Amino acid sequence: MQTTNLFPALKLKEISPHFPATNQPDTLRKLTQKISQLKANKRLGKPPRLFVKRPKLLLIDSHAKERCLIRAKIASLNLDVISAKDRFTGLEIAANSQVDLILTDILPPCGFNIIEQLRKIPQCSEIPIVATSIVNSKSLRAECFGRGCDLFLIKPIARDTLLFYLQFFLDLNSL
Repeated sequence: MQTTNLFPALKLKEISPHFPATNQPDTLRKLTQKISQLKANKRLGKPPRLFVKRPKLLLIDSHAKERCLIRAKIASLNLDVISAKDRFTGLEIAANSQVDLILTDILPPCGFNIIEQLRKIPQCSEIPIVATSIVNSKSLRAECFGRGCDLFLIKPIARDTLLFYLQFFLDLNSL
């Protein structure tokens, strides 16, 4: 049986200039192992895992159109998406739910407060927070990172960029 290299030209540095190239071999090795495991399970007749915990994403945005647009962009990831129409609802959901990632819109000047308030919630202290904004400024970006944000993206967010970072933060290749 001849095996072929499934990813001959895949280099993470080409996917994103922000991703460190040092993790490239390890990521490819994990992905190749996962594919081999899935193929072995299929040959052995093992059923797929039915009760895999789906990652939960908390989406906080005041515009319904933006929430729908982001949901459509990430539909292929098979995530449980919980939407909040304002920061107060978002904080309540974050405090009462086990979410794996928070994607929030930032509206200066009070938008920064949500990052600090989320970080004060014990179950959210280590959860990745991705801030989004239509405003593209270095000071806004610096303020977000200074308040505890893990990533800052400018709207409109390209689908591939959003999928890449969600897969990275949620480690979706290991599922």
